[in-house]
Amino acid sequence: MPRQSTEAGQRAGAANGTKAAANSDSGKAGQGFEVSPDQYKAAVSPVLAASEQISSLASSLSSYLPSMESQNPWGNDESGKQFAEGEKGYLLYSHNTVKTLQSLVKEVRDIADGLKRMGESYEAAEEGATGSFTGMGDSDVPMPPSPGTAPTVPSHVRPMMTPGMTSSNGRH
Repeated sequence: MPRQSTEAGQRAGAANGTKAAANSDSGKAGQGFEVSPDQYKAAVSPVLAASEQISSLASSLSSYLPSMESQNPWGNDESGKQFAEGEKGYLLYSHNTVKTLQSLVKEVRDIADGLKRMGESYEAAEEGATGSFTGMGDSDVPMPPSPGTAPTVPSHVRPMMTPGMTSSNGRH
């Protein structure tokens, strides 16, 4: 099993941009993780550029293929028809390829939108968490005592003994 823990350590290290040692414990739970919203946002432009390239390719094919296909470059004989027609024919594959490229444009744009939203969501979560901790001492609600300090008793509270709380020798 040492190989698996090494691989897990390497994967965790790769996610953090560092190399993991061979005996790394970085695969254990509770290690936490870091997120850089700016990296998500920076990835949006290249993904959108890829979407534009795919769109351009789909557009070029959509304008070129119909005129080329109308000339029947495969011929009108039996082997040409077998090549072009049917479930496994060129025409079906050609049309499906263009449709797939056109739908891929939207899917890749959706990925870019998702990356942008993820960056924004991580920033909002960070701001929300930070905001909940800032200003904690500004309210009228008293803060809990720090660990290791004795709790203070407000001056208006006085300990009182009720009858029956004294010992047989009269001490409290």
